[in-house]
Amino acid sequence: MRIVSLPKFDEIDELDLRRRFRVGQTYDLPTQLGATLIIAGYAELAEGSSRAEAADFRRSPSRVKH
Repeated sequence: MRIVSLPKFDEIDELDLRRRFRVGQTYDLPTQLGATLIIAGYAELAEGSSRAEAADFRRSPSRVKH
């Protein structure tokens, strides 16, 4: 993940992001933390990062017959 911004001092206090990360730097993060930071707008996937796919991603969904 690449950190693109950091929260203000009173936001997301429990993660203490300002002490742990620097804007523009790339980090290997646990999936849940990385997803949280992306959703919050503080991180993005770094160039060259691989994305995991679900095991059944390529299969077509099954149709339910009524």
